Amino acid sequence: LTDDIGDLTELTELILYNNGLTAIPETIGNLQKLKILDITSNPISLLPARIIELTNLEKLDISNNNILVLPDNIGNLTKLTRLNASGNLLITLPESIGSLNQLTDLFLEYNQINALPTSLSDLSNLVKLSLYNNKLEILPDSFGAFGKLFFLYLNNNQLNVLPDNFGNMSNLQILYLNNNNLTSLPESIGNLDSLEELWLQNNEFVISSDEIGS
Repeated sequence: LTDDIGDLTELTELILYNNGLTAIPETIGNLQKLKILDITSNPISLLPARIIELTNLEKLDISNNNILVLPDNIGNLTKLTRLNASGNLLITLPESIGSLNQLTDLFLEYNQINALPTSLSDLSNLVKLSLYNNKLEILPDSFGAFGKLFFLYLNNNQLNVLPDNFGNMSNLQILYLNNNNLTSLPESIGNLDSLEELWLQNNEFVISSDEIGS
């Protein structure tokens, strides 16, 4: 892929998956009308700095690459509704991710993420959050603020405790917490009255009937 890609200024969709690409030209920042960018399944380790100039982007799929970090200013992409960064080498997320306030779907599974920014809970329109197969031990205290969240996948991490306000996610329907190191659940878990599926296998606790029966 050459710098000439930046001349295609009328593009609204650019699909580049499975092409053996190791880099994306910086001229991609010229594609101001782009709404969908898919670079799935390429051995890319670094995103172009100018990707944050694609302010009309609605769907960004960078999954199954070797990406080490997301751009510090990824929060500039305020029209994003779907971000898939699964299957990479991410360890942390930038604080600015909390500015993606149109985001409904966020996929971060199969990374090496060991901590989440507190700003994540600012994603008030999030419906689906996938964080399984990472290295999370704790969640931010504000994690329970996802008022519209339906699907939450936290399985296959190293979680040993959940925040007290975890039960505030009143619309949650599907919750996977299996394969962690949890020894107890917060009392607020009983407030998840929309919950239809709860996966808890392969943890380290005894659950009292008071916690899940209310």
